[in-house]
Amino acid sequence: MAAGLVLQVAGPLPVEALRSSQPDSEYAGVWLERWEAKPVAAPSAAPGIFERKLLRTHSDTLTSLAQEAGGKRLLVVVAKGNYCPVCLSQILRLERHSARLAQLGARLVGLTVDSPASNQKARKKHGVTSGLLSDASTRVVRALGLWSPEVQHPTPAIVLFDECGSEAGRWMGRYPGHRPDAAVWEKLETLSKNPPRCSASPNT
Repeated sequence: MAAGLVLQVAGPLPVEALRSSQPDSEYAGVWLERWEAKPVAAPSAAPGIFERKLLRTHSDTLTSLAQEAGGKRLLVVVAKGNYCPVCLSQILRLERHSARLAQLGARLVGLTVDSPASNQKARKKHGVTSGLLSDASTRVVRALGLWSPEVQHPTPAIVLFDECGSEAGRWMGRYPGHRPDAAVWEKLETLSKNPPRCSASPNT
């Protein structure tokens, strides 16, 4: 499989299924893009994972994805670790367009399984201004189907939640040269033009 190839499928495709068919050297050149007509749950998402307070901010305050979203759309950049400059550069690239994110009703956060203190150091070192959330228990990344047990870190990804707290799209992969930014903006524009109707409680 050629490096940089984008796979587009109609439904969820577990990371394990992709990995089982590709050597790691080839898998590193693949991003998985998944869109459906309606917002969909992550492959193995636990009920209420968006609302449950299982995360900690870089200042060590208990939080949830819902709290970070604040009723807006939420872009979550999942990094395999705050030691990964490629992962953090994805956050920095999106941060450069903060005005556009605000216009499209979206907030941006990073998510690692590192400690809050370690995330805070990484923010200062790399100049990240967005929140960098800690999922030290790995409960959230596991619920999102993004934990890679064989390497003991998350699969790098961008997960987009709409204002209802439902997953609206995701990009997964580890290929440094491929940047799905254009597709992210396109999806945000689509959500802005055709916002979903939310029930009383998000993600239910």
